[in-house]
Amino acid sequence: MDASPRQNAAAGPLIDRSPAANDHDNMTVRAEGSPLDAIEKAIRNAFEKGNAEDRAFRERVYRSAFAALDRALQANPNVTV
Repeated sequence: MDASPRQNAAAGPLIDRSPAANDHDNMTVRAEGSPLDAIEKAIRNAFEKGNAEDRAFRERVYRSAFAALDRALQANPNVTV
């Protein structure tokens, strides 16, 4: 293998572009307006406000989203994931 792992990682997309992950037009995949849509929108908005090419920035965004989800689950113990 000639390319380093760092180069290979940089060549790929930042967000999975597979149809299963991004088929937003197919309402059989999930209901429009679901909580997942709100989380995804918040993450995408955060990426637009910073440098989404920066791994450390992306890590902060995802850690913040995870912490927010964790707080919401702790505040609502009857909700399951």
